Amino acid sequence: MSYLFFYDHTFPFDGVRPSDRTIANFSEVVDVEGLERALESGKYQTFINLHGSYFPKDSWSAILRFFQQGGGLVHTGDIPFRYPVYKDQGEWKVEIEQTAYHQQLNIHEALKVDSSKVHELVGSNDRPILEGLESAFSIQSTYGFVLHVTKEDDQPHENGSSGPMDAHIYPLLTGLSEEGREISAPVVLIENTKGQFSGGRLDFFESAL
Repeated sequence: MSYLFFYDHTFPFDGVRPSDRTIANFSEVVDVEGLERALESGKYQTFINLHGSYFPKDSWSAILRFFQQGGGLVHTGDIPFRYPVYKDQGEWKVEIEQTAYHQQLNIHEALKVDSSKVHELVGSNDRPILEGLESAFSIQSTYGFVLHVTKEDDQPHENGSSGPMDAHIYPLLTGLSEEGREISAPVVLIENTKGQFSGGRLDFFESAL
């Protein structure tokens, strides 16, 4: 699988920036200037956004097309695609917090989750991608997605949409209380099986790494 990392040392960033040595370990890294061209090149299967909730507004159309063509996502940091950023007179300007962009990806809203009672983090048994790697993560406040993945209405005489779901969400890492109760899911996978994003897998690491 071919990965495209988006990192620009001049661009707004969630949390502590990675070191130059860390960035040098990534095989394919583009800055803002090269992002759109790289996404449209057809060379990459997965887009890895290291800038958390910030994204270049001028590149949104290319980002959306990439997902519509079945491209995958690995997102790290705060709520995805929440703050569009544009350049004005040579300086980056961050727009107000918005939901319109991630709603286009069927993420209707993201709600804060209090993780103060989380005692441990446990990887999923069903999808053991992070099993055995729990120690690499710290317990932090996170958020939960409210999805809108049903677009077709198979009961037209009733309100709302009740057709087949275009996507399913799975926790890859779960925060448990001392009693073993599930409180949070700081890492989740959205698997698109139908609709305009069919074939795409979107992974969200919903806290600072």
